[in-house]
Amino acid sequence: MSTFAKVRSAFVERLDSSLEALGIKLVGSHSTGDWRQVVCPLCDDSNGSCDVSIKSGHLKCKQCNRNEELFTWIAGLRGHGNSWEACQALAGDVGVEIEIVKKRGKAPKAMTEEVLLQSVHQLWTSDQAQPCRDFLSRRGIADPQILEGMGVGFLGGFITFAQYWPSGALKERYRKYAPGSPAHQRWLWSSGRGSTQGLWPIFKPPSDAAIVLLEGEWDTLTAWARLHWHKQKIYAYTWTGGVKSIPPGDLPEWIKNRRVDICYDNDTFQGPGEFRAPSDKKRAEMKLRQAAMLATAKSLEMLGCKVQIRAIPVDPASNWGGDFRDWVDAGGSDWSEVPSWTLAEIKKAGEPKPVATDFNGVYKNAGKRVSFEAVVQTLEEEGVTIPVRSQIDCNMGGETFCQRCQAPEKFPGRVIDHVEYPDETVAALLSRDPERVYQKDLIGKPSSCSYCRIKPIEYKTGSTWVAVQDDRDEVSDRELVIISEVSPALSGRIEVHGSVHHHKKHVVINASKLEMRESQEVDLTKFAARLHEICPWKSDDLERIEAGIHRRAEDLAQHVTHIFGRTDLHIAAELLPHSALWINVDGHRKRGWLDVAIIGDTSSGKSMTVSNLLDYHGLGKSHTCMENVSRAGLTMGAISTGDRTRLKPGLFPRAHRGMLWLDEFHIMVEEKQDHPMLHLQSARDLGHVGGIKIYGARQLPAAVRFGTISNWLDGRRDSRKFPCQHLLDLYGKPEALRRLDFGLVVDGEPSDEGVSVDHKWTADLEQATILRAWSQSPDDVRIRPDALKEARQQVQEWGNFYADEIPLFTGAEKLFSLLRLAVAGANLMFSHPDDDLRVCDLRPVWIKWAARFLERTWEGLLYDQFSSSQFAKREVRQPFHVEAQFTAHLGIGGADEALRLLDNFFGTMSLAELSAYTGKDNYKTLAWTSQMVRLGAIEKFTTRNSYNTLWRLTTGAYKLLKTLLDLADEFPEEFAHRTKALSDWVTMQGMGGEPNLAPLSIALEQKRDEWNNSERPQNIVGGPGSA
Repeated sequence: MSTFAKVRSAFVERLDSSLEALGIKLVGSHSTGDWRQVVCPLCDDSNGSCDVSIKSGHLKCKQCNRNEELFTWIAGLRGHGNSWEACQALAGDVGVEIEIVKKRGKAPKAMTEEVLLQSVHQLWTSDQAQPCRDFLSRRGIADPQILEGMGVGFLGGFITFAQYWPSGALKERYRKYAPGSPAHQRWLWSSGRGSTQGLWPIFKPPSDAAIVLLEGEWDTLTAWARLHWHKQKIYAYTWTGGVKSIPPGDLPEWIKNRRVDICYDNDTFQGPGEFRAPSDKKRAEMKLRQAAMLATAKSLEMLGCKVQIRAIPVDPASNWGGDFRDWVDAGGSDWSEVPSWTLAEIKKAGEPKPVATDFNGVYKNAGKRVSFEAVVQTLEEEGVTIPVRSQIDCNMGGETFCQRCQAPEKFPGRVIDHVEYPDETVAALLSRDPERVYQKDLIGKPSSCSYCRIKPIEYKTGSTWVAVQDDRDEVSDRELVIISEVSPALSGRIEVHGSVHHHKKHVVINASKLEMRESQEVDLTKFAARLHEICPWKSDDLERIEAGIHRRAEDLAQHVTHIFGRTDLHIAAELLPHSALWINVDGHRKRGWLDVAIIGDTSSGKSMTVSNLLDYHGLGKSHTCMENVSRAGLTMGAISTGDRTRLKPGLFPRAHRGMLWLDEFHIMVEEKQDHPMLHLQSARDLGHVGGIKIYGARQLPAAVRFGTISNWLDGRRDSRKFPCQHLLDLYGKPEALRRLDFGLVVDGEPSDEGVSVDHKWTADLEQATILRAWSQSPDDVRIRPDALKEARQQVQEWGNFYADEIPLFTGAEKLFSLLRLAVAGANLMFSHPDDDLRVCDLRPVWIKWAARFLERTWEGLLYDQFSSSQFAKREVRQPFHVEAQFTAHLGIGGADEALRLLDNFFGTMSLAELSAYTGKDNYKTLAWTSQMVRLGAIEKFTTRNSYNTLWRLTTGAYKLLKTLLDLADEFPEEFAHRTKALSDWVTMQGMGGEPNLAPLSIALEQKRDEWNNSERPQNIVGGPGSA
């Protein structure tokens, strides 16, 4: 027990008598709780505003606000110079004998308890120690209690610092300091047993105390004896090994999972990336010291500590080597004013800038950080565990074979920091058994070791994938395996930042950042003035808008594509990239991307126009279907390599959020049995593709601005009666064609000369308006209510003029198609409200422009003429004869039989199916079918790539049969009566003349009117809709 502790214990043991002996008046007859109420001896208190602790003698006064420990207030009361003098005087009062150890002429070789007691006593009593006491006083740390508690004393002309083992036992070796000696002779170590490295002082802090690691004993004593931080539960320590890194195994157990601040001198750390030094040599030494400090921080993090590294705010230019004590000398005391950083922030700031290179240049930068552009080829694995720290679970050092293992020496704290071992971590992540790689390559696990597990205790999840260079670059078979925390976007070019590693035969990139090139935000303020000059962005004049769009097309034709006389072709190629990805209509999200088709003569400039524009603005891709394109190539596929299967995104996922043109699309349609549009339905409609393969069920995003470029099918425009019929065969089924927003016909060869216009639409303006459209969210497309009303009215008008047998127009779909086209047109001319350059302002004039453009494309397709011909077909010329074929000639008499059998005729039918439905043999079935063909009720057709002939109802027969079945369902008795009358007519007159019956549609309406006007009881069974 120290002298201070002995005197304090004796004082509080007889507290009342001790206080009375000092002339202090007691209030009350006994103590209350842990305190004794007294009249304060240090102020003019007369009411007993003061309390003295019955456990420590600590004094607190409510009147003078004193809050002092025992020896401090005793020194103030009696006028002692310091707490040591107060302790000596008080010892005599309470009967404690202070042991006087005989003086020694020189410092002993080893520290013992007796020597420690002597040294502490001599520091304050020996005349020889006066220079040391003066030194401590000048530094403001001459606090006997603090110094005695830390084992600071005086021996043989030195200030001594006792050292302790982590267990608390005293070491024989002690540290000593000689004030006034040359710098290289001031600090020395004594002889004796014991390491020269350890945490000093030995105090174990409270569980809620913060830890500060300072550089040197004087900085530590400044925090304790000068700032008294321990009263604020901030405990300062130093590492007696200097700035050398601290092995985790040498740190005490109590330091785990605490908050630890490191604050070393400014010749070690000045802030992230700061190395201000008076010479290159000192700068190099500083970097070595800082590396050791960061290693200490890492050791602490491996023990679960939350580490902050602080830069002492002392200018190294005027005070090289300035430390914590210098900061306090300058008036510093608020710890929060000292700037701090985490280890990760410091390392990130200190990382060298990546080497910017092209794809092939990556292979020349092994071991370096690089940045380059690539595209995704395949996805190897998602949800990969990327360890940050791992725990070694084994009987470390407990077995004889542990001597051959590297783990005890490399990882004494049992924690692996994977940042320090990037090559081994990369090799493990690409292995089927990562733990085995760590055991073999990282810790050298002996073969005789029976149990060793390596478990991640901190990790992130990411992806492994394979990258290739951009399709537009030079063709190369080279691949890069990439490990990234963020899953890559499957579409467009990706800028990859990361370090280069080698694993077996592969070059591997451990990526720290991925950045999509096409998704970069564009600063519209740089282009607004130029765009406002050439765009009718705020105009509601339809002709002015038409002129602005035409001028843009003519500008690009004259100065970029050099394809003249193709204004609408240039407009179509510009509309596609300017469509938004999604739009909101009546509060519901709808697709905003356009789906277009360009069809026409070969060598008409279609492909060249699109290709030249893609090269000009550099956004989007074009793929020629003369190459081999399968379903997997369009959507997704798989590549098997050894024991791995990798998901390979197709063209659509790789173009997600961007634009894709399929050139020579007619070749893909003509040569494939399986129509490609069948596989793209979900992509064109919902923006994703799906598949169930050996890699499992997957769904990938594929919202793509999509266009096809085709020649006429069978090489001739007149191979179909109407041009629009080519589109139906190109897209396979009406359901696929419904997703098409517009088709453009390009006939003949381009003109030799174009319109002479100044070049305003430069590449940077092209990119700016396209990237603006690509960055728009659904909320960035503002469709005005009057614009939506205009669109609905326009669609309603079209319903009277266009037939949906070829569904370029359908009432349900064309509203959204018209809105999509209008948005693209508005983006083309930079339409926006006054307060936001990025927002698309869709006004009624844009609906009118889009409607005019659509009608122009329909005229080129002769869609109006096709519609007129279809309307003429919708009424069969001899309806009684057709009705009799369905009933009398098939032997149908009752409504139930009609409903069961005739419903089959609505689909496409083979000869075998027709024979089954009619109940006739093949010969009689062909005769019946031929008669229906002559009546215009059935048409035959041959499917592409098939020799099978199929039959289907014409539009008029479809309508007649539906009416006939409605009659059978609603009025079965009338159906039976009508069927018998037709049968009699056929038998008696051989279908000559006309039967004495009303036309079928009129007969049905008459029966419905009779039913509605008749008086009928409630809850009657039967009648219209009763089934």
